[in-house]
Amino acid sequence: MDFDVKDEMSNMRKKVKTSDEINLCSTNEEYSLVQKAIHIMKKGYEVQKKSVVSHLAFYLADPKANDELLPLILHSIDAWDTQFQCLLADSLYEASDECLLNPSNLHQAMKLCIEFVDNLNNDDVYYSWRKTFPKLAYQLNTIPDTTPDKFSQTTILETIVYSRIAEMVDRKQEKRRRLRGCELMKDLVQTQGGHILCSQIHIKYFLALSQDPNFIYRADMAAALG
Repeated sequence: MDFDVKDEMSNMRKKVKTSDEINLCSTNEEYSLVQKAIHIMKKGYEVQKKSVVSHLAFYLADPKANDELLPLILHSIDAWDTQFQCLLADSLYEASDECLLNPSNLHQAMKLCIEFVDNLNNDDVYYSWRKTFPKLAYQLNTIPDTTPDKFSQTTILETIVYSRIAEMVDRKQEKRRRLRGCELMKDLVQTQGGHILCSQIHIKYFLALSQDPNFIYRADMAAALG
């Protein structure tokens, strides 16, 4: 998702007229970088918010960004437009590649990712978050054993990921949704290890897919599973 901050800021400056509007473009110099980003996400202009989201990995280098900034972004995404949502996917791709998300934010990010990948009405959002899913799934492996159970790797997989995939690959669903579910299963095998295929829930998935009465479905799903 291309986003030129300089061009957007130039356009914004041409539009602001009052002192109040100008003040919205600036932040208290005593704020830390993370505090400035939080202020912008709460009171700034759209272009400023997009800039923060575009540079999320930079802010997450400070562990404090996991405490308020990232939760603020993750829990406001429903009110954003497609460009915002795609920018966040791209930034989470980078941040999770560096394992910068704490367990609670990883839990919420994975929940959002599954929702967007399962969105059949917006292909731009789908493609952005589909690319991010394997990165988030891989970071699940880094969650410490001391993490509270509700944010543990096992809980995230069982309550967010497995249950949604089971719904997606069900025979009652349309082909496109079932294929997406198969692709997510392949990502899980690649990021979590082949041992997950031995679980009863996955054996059930594969049996259902292999016994589908439609040959074309079986062939396409086999390809999606890699």
